[in-house]
Amino acid sequence: MRLAELSSALFRVRAITAIQSGDGTAAVHLTPARVFRCLIGAGLMVSFLWSSAPSVRRALAGPFPNRIDAFHSSNSYLQAVTGSANASQRIIEVMDSLPSEKPVLIFERDKDGVSSLLGMALAYLAWPRDVRFESVDGPRCDQELGRIDPNSVGAVAFCDIQAPPWIPGGMRLGQRGKLVVLGHPAAK
Repeated sequence: MRLAELSSALFRVRAITAIQSGDGTAAVHLTPARVFRCLIGAGLMVSFLWSSAPSVRRALAGPFPNRIDAFHSSNSYLQAVTGSANASQRIIEVMDSLPSEKPVLIFERDKDGVSSLLGMALAYLAWPRDVRFESVDGPRCDQELGRIDPNSVGAVAFCDIQAPPWIPGGMRLGQRGKLVVLGHPAAK
C-alpha cells in the first residue's frame, strides 16, 4: 500500500474497524476527531521522549555508586563540624563500649542551632541507648555537670560547649565540643 492510499484510508469519515469478541463483532468508529487526538497524543509522547533523552543520557553516562555508605549524611555533617572523616563510625564504636543501662548525657547551648544539631546527630548515633539532654545558657556547663552523679551516666557529650578542664580525654567534637566516656578508658 502506498502512503497516499494509507492516509486517505486513515482519514475516511466513517471508517470502521471490526474487533472480534466472544458474542459477535463490535465496531469502533474512527472519526477525524479521534484520529486527530491520537496524533496529538503520539506527538506529545515523541516530544517528551525527545526533550528528556539528553537528561537520561547524561545520567546514565555519569558515575554509578560503587558502594553505599550508610552514614553518608551524618559523616558529611560531622566531618564539617569535627574535621575528622568517618566520625559516625567512631562515635558508634564509643557508644557500643558503654554499658547499655546507662544513658548518654548531652549538653547543648540553649537556643543555638549548631549545638542542637550536633546533639541530635549524637543522639541518632547513640540509638538504641537512652539519651538525656541538658540545655546550658552560657559557654560552660560546670554548675549543671556538678549536679549530675557520674555513676548515673555512661558518657557526657559537650556540643559546642567548652568541657570543664577537670574532665580529661575524650573524643573531640569540633572547636569546643567533646564526647567523654565516664568510668571507662578515654576515647581518642
